[in-house]
Amino acid sequence: MADDDKESSELPGAGEPARKPSGTANLLHNYTNYMAIEEEYDADVASGLLRKSLERKGVEQSQEGVKSWAAISKAMVTSDVDVGQEFTDAKAKTDALVDRMFTSTVKQASSEPELSSSLDARSTPGGDTEEAHMDDDFDDEEVEVEDDELDTLQEIFGTDDEDDASEQAYDHILKMMEKVD
Repeated sequence: MADDDKESSELPGAGEPARKPSGTANLLHNYTNYMAIEEEYDADVASGLLRKSLERKGVEQSQEGVKSWAAISKAMVTSDVDVGQEFTDAKAKTDALVDRMFTSTVKQASSEPELSSSLDARSTPGGDTEEAHMDDDFDDEEVEVEDDELDTLQEIFGTDDEDDASEQAYDHILKMMEKVD
């Protein structure tokens, strides 16, 4: 009878000599144990035990945070989740949006004589640097890009916060400019 209880509550690797996995192996070990505990008991028990284990290592996490980790981990194990592909798609959309904005601005600059002449003055020796006046002549209202055919920055970067999306787009532009240099 005691053997029956032992068999039903034994986790994978339990009772073996203590060999501590590390890195990815530790992640998989804890994921496997978490799912086994959740299946045998429930999500509250499993997340409570993992939370306690994390606290012993100095990592403070809420019960809901642990449950979120479990849900995300389960999705990655059972679904075709690919954050690298999401990044590639977002980068391509951002590049296309930036290219269209630059193309539209350049077309507009060449069609306006006073703007074109001010751009020429910047590129001559002794003139002010282009970076110093970049924002002076650019007006978001003048960019002729069809809003309905482009994703918003929030959609591209997968965030609900417009300021976060703008900051990520600006960072992306700076990275593109660094690659050109």
